[in-house]
Amino acid sequence: MIEDHPDTLEFLMELLADAGYAVTGLDSGLGAVGLARQMQPRTIVLDLGLPFRSGVALLGDLKADPATAGIPVVVVSAYTEMLPAARAKQAAAVLSKPFDLPAFLHAVHTAHVA
Repeated sequence: MIEDHPDTLEFLMELLADAGYAVTGLDSGLGAVGLARQMQPRTIVLDLGLPFRSGVALLGDLKADPATAGIPVVVVSAYTEMLPAARAKQAAAVLSKPFDLPAFLHAVHTAHVA
C-alpha cells in the first residue's frame, strides 16, 4: 500500500490486515518499484497524490517493468481526475476518496484473486 497521509495509511493497513491480508506500507513512491520487484505482492493499493514521485508516474513504472507488470494495482485517490484514461485502463480498479469501505475491500479482493 502506497499512501502519503499517515492516518489514512494506518487506517487502510489495519482494515486490510483485519480482512486477512498481509500489508506493507510506504508513504511515498520512492523505492516502490524496487520493493514490488522484491516482494512480488499479489495487489498494490496506490494513492496518486504522492510526494517525490506521483502515483500516475508510479503506475506507469510498475506496468512498464516486466517484473511488476502483472501485479494488479487498485488506485485510491482524491485526485482520480489526474489519471489519464490510458493509465486508468492499467489499474485493476480506480476509487475516488472518500470511498465506500465495502467497495474498497471488494476491489482489493477482486484484484487479489485475479
